[in-house]
Amino acid sequence: LITARRENRLKEVVAKAKSLGDQEAYYVAGDMGKAADCERTIQTVKEKFGRIDYLVLNHEGSNVKNLHVEFGKKPWDQDPDMDFFVDYLNLNLVSYVRLASL
Repeated sequence: LITARRENRLKEVVAKAKSLGDQEAYYVAGDMGKAADCERTIQTVKEKFGRIDYLVLNHEGSNVKNLHVEFGKKPWDQDPDMDFFVDYLNLNLVSYVRLASL
């Protein structure tokens, strides 16, 4: 089972896997920075396969590329962009913990 935010790309990857002989290929479209999407992903895995043998976490938010730019605009004490920081932590830290513990 694979997951990403863009369902159209997921459909393409699943179709390719099946064309190469994979008998079971599934996807879940979702944003791993959102608790509900993490939970839905794990629930889908359990429904399709009964359990999780391996969980490979390699997602990284697109905003990571801009981290130094976002935090470099103004000194932190003058203009802390807490919304950006919370989104960053939810996607790149909290979601890993959440997925591994479900």
